Amino acid sequence: MQSNKKISNEILNSDLKSFIDEFLEKDFLKVTLHLSKKYPQNFNLLAEQLKLYKKARVKLPTFANSYCFFTTKSFEQASSEKLAKYKSTLFKGTNLLDLSGGLGVDDWAFSFSFSKIISLDIDEELNQIVRKNYEKLQLTTIERIDADASEFIKSAGYYDLIYLDADRRPDFKNKRVAGLSDSDPNILQLQKRLFELTDTILLKLSPMLDISALIDQLKNVSAIYVVSLDNEVKELLAVLSKTIQKPQIHAVNITAENTQTFSATYEQLVEMNYSDEGNFFYEPSLSLIKSGISKNYATANQLKILAPNSYFFLSDNLVEDFFGRSFKVIAKIEFGKVLVKKYLTEKGIQKANISKRNFPMEVDELKKLFLIKDGGEDYLFFTQNNENKKLIFHCRKIN
Repeated sequence: MQSNKKISNEILNSDLKSFIDEFLEKDFLKVTLHLSKKYPQNFNLLAEQLKLYKKARVKLPTFANSYCFFTTKSFEQASSEKLAKYKSTLFKGTNLLDLSGGLGVDDWAFSFSFSKIISLDIDEELNQIVRKNYEKLQLTTIERIDADASEFIKSAGYYDLIYLDADRRPDFKNKRVAGLSDSDPNILQLQKRLFELTDTILLKLSPMLDISALIDQLKNVSAIYVVSLDNEVKELLAVLSKTIQKPQIHAVNITAENTQTFSATYEQLVEMNYSDEGNFFYEPSLSLIKSGISKNYATANQLKILAPNSYFFLSDNLVEDFFGRSFKVIAKIEFGKVLVKKYLTEKGIQKANISKRNFPMEVDELKKLFLIKDGGEDYLFFTQNNENKKLIFHCRKIN
């Protein structure tokens, strides 16, 4: 939703570091009352800094260390610095047009790959904040413009890349939406014109979107990136190209230690090797599962697939640097209340890490049924094999 309210220069030019140092650990309600009296105009902006600063130190450390300003909505919708940096490695060029600048984190990252960035947003208040933040970050190659994307592109020139992270909360109720047609700007309406301005479009989309439906709807998809951070899927990136080609699907998992990737051609057929036997048990990364290419990965690494809908793999020999979590199989048990209780008693298992996939009972039900508490070194995977036989794999994690 557009905001035309102006922020006072007194607040934007205030010493935010001293303010954070003084008030961050104090009672929030008392501080808010104090701010409302001292800064009757825009005092809510200062209150938001106290609410968001600790989170920002984790998600946006460069911005936090420079004492940049945030708003709640822009902060929640912004990419983390790790994800923004990853995106910036995928492209480089002379100029980039960002149709939905937001808090400007992606523009900050792209500034290391592009010589000039034009960033648009219709929220004038947010644009004031972003311009001040860019001063603090000493960014001189990004120009933030108060503009509507649909209007701006009517007279725009050529760009090496056009980037769009559409607002998925454009309605008055601030309800999150996932569909392409529900977002603002609407890529489905702009796509034809955008391809008159560039050869390549990059979209940041909701991770809830179905990849097959997305490819069918957009037509010009050349690549999809399913990006997770510490095995939590955060972003779905779609690359649109003028030249129509078979899309490449990329699963990506970013951790503090490294970045794992695996790629396959969309709908590339693979020969399935189903089995519930093996010395080692594997749980693929969620980005690998979401991407729809986990079976391609299993085949490429000579892994046996437990069942079509189980997404667990097995092997006789250990696969180094597996894209996900690796376990040593201690035992495979057929599911049955008496049989499982007997096994747990014999092994003295009272605590375990329980996971389930393609299994009719929920994790909480299983914990209650077998009186198991969370934790410990034992892992119990409840699932089914290719013949729909219910199984439990007792495993220990491989470090």
